[in-house]
Amino acid sequence: MLELHPLFPPAFGYANNSSLVTPELVETLSRVHRSDNTFNGVSTSNRLFADEGLKPVLSGIQDFIMAQLRDYYHLALGVTFENCQPVITQSWLTFTKRGEKMHGHRHPNSLVSGVFYINAVDTLDQLIFTKETPYRNFDWKPSPTSQYSGTEYIIPVQTGDLLLFESGVHHHFNEVEHDQERISLAFNTWLSGSFGSEPGLTHINLTAN
Repeated sequence: MLELHPLFPPAFGYANNSSLVTPELVETLSRVHRSDNTFNGVSTSNRLFADEGLKPVLSGIQDFIMAQLRDYYHLALGVTFENCQPVITQSWLTFTKRGEKMHGHRHPNSLVSGVFYINAVDTLDQLIFTKETPYRNFDWKPSPTSQYSGTEYIIPVQTGDLLLFESGVHHHFNEVEHDQERISLAFNTWLSGSFGSEPGLTHINLTAN
């Protein structure tokens, strides 16, 4: 019988720390100033972890994210941190109410992106990764679907979940079907430090803020 084996598979990272999410935190973040996004709302601030007013309430979440982020860069991408460190470059809140959704998108100018769920309903909320394939003149509906033939990967999410993924992966989520406002904290990251070598003519210093 034919055996299938993964070939250079990408990975997403998952961790949960629901103890970081308190009613007071949800209340505080729900009052953050927001503006309209394509199909939902987004915070006007895109550097939440640098916001002096929010630093005290987000410090635990930031520490948790940074620890998991280092693991993802190391385990999924092979980064050794000999001469570099991960840096969160952008961070923002997304607010989604019943009937609203998130359009499909990627995160440019970022290596690894992630989302921490401040308020999500277990079994109802999700994040959906989409595998996009080049145009084909001849197509078919895969059956059965698997990690090799499927085109979507649906991840149920709940409060306290953290998902990490390479920023170029296409993703979205469907319309919210409950009356609880879905609040998520998304972020982009980069590596700051020294890369390559002088003898190999590949050396470069990168600084990310």
